This record gives sequence, structure tokens and C-alpha cells, in this order.
Amino acid sequence: MILPSLLGVALLSTCVAFFWLAIPVFIIQICIDKVIVQQEAGSVIALSIFAIVIFLFASGLEIVLGILTARVSHHPMPESFLKLAIELPKILLSLALIFFYNKNFAALTCLIVMLGSVIFCFIQYIRETYQSRVEKRVQSFIQGTVATSSRILIGFTALLTFLSGIALIVRSEITLGQLAVFICISVQLTISISNTMRSIIQLRPV
Repeated sequence: MILPSLLGVALLSTCVAFFWLAIPVFIIQICIDKVIVQQEAGSVIALSIFAIVIFLFASGLEIVLGILTARVSHHPMPESFLKLAIELPKILLSLALIFFYNKNFAALTCLIVMLGSVIFCFIQYIRETYQSRVEKRVQSFIQGTVATSSRILIGFTALLTFLSGIALIVRSEITLGQLAVFICISVQLTISISNTMRSIIQLRPV
């Protein structure tokens, strides 16, 4: 009973990730490369309608995923299994997409994302380990510091991806719109991979 439920969550999470990825791929990239760079304004209305439809459909699937996740969470199983079923499809689909665009830049982006994810996961681990051992005033300080550090780390990941992609744009290996897609996906990958790493760590025997 648990395995089919987890497979259902993973399948629905894949569908949700697919539609959310459609927004940067088909909307942001086309807007930058066609509308802004090539100044083809005729497709703006069609892109706007398409973006609204994709957003509404993805939001609906997200709600269904939340309901299904809430139902599955009542089963007697580790919570980490459920987190892995949600995050792994997002990671695999995002990795497949960026490697489809440009293998060299995708490999570099993966290195940047993995570095950011390890640091992000370490920061979260420090918070969860020491926050319960100190008084409330220090807990608030730790929580604020972790939140600020997480935002800085995600911004740093996006900045490294941007700077790495500039050289490829100069060599005409990728477009400005594709670079924007890589930045969006790298930020999402940093969060998803760090959450997955935390879930795997929680699965280890105590």
C-alpha cells in the first residue's frame, strides 16, 4: 500500500515539475530571445495566454499533490521517503533539461549547484542540531542567521551560473534566454538537492 502511494506522489511530482519548468523554458527564453533581443513583439499576447494557462494548470496540480501528500503522510513510514518521492523527480527532470541544452555548461552548473547544496545542507544541519540546545534568544539569532545565509547562498549560486554563462554567450554557444533558464533551474536545483540530501541523511541509522 505504501509503495503505490509513493509512486503516485513521485508521478504527480514529475508532472508538476514538468509544467513549472515549462514557464522558464517556453516563456522566459522566448520572451528574451524573440521579443527582447530580436524585437518580435507579435508573440507577446500568445505567450501571455500560454503562461497564464500553464501557471493555473501547474498550480492545480500542486494543490492535488499537496492533498495526496497529506493523505500518504498518515501511513506508517519515514517522512524522508515522502520527501524523496517529491524532490527526486524535480531533480532528475531539471538535470535532463539542462544537459539537453548544453552538456558542458550543464556539467559546470551541476558542480556549482552541488557546492551550494552541500553548504546549504550543512547550514540547515547546524540549525537543527544546535537550535534545540540553546535558549530562545539564541534560537532566534540562529534562525535569522540561517535564513540570511540561505538567501545569500542561493544568490551566490545564481551569480556563479550567470558569470559562467557569459563566456558561452560571447562564444555563441548559448543564448541570453537559455542563460536565464539555467539560472532559474540552478536555483531550484540547489533547494531540491539540499532537501534531498537532508532526507537521505535522516534515513541513516542512529
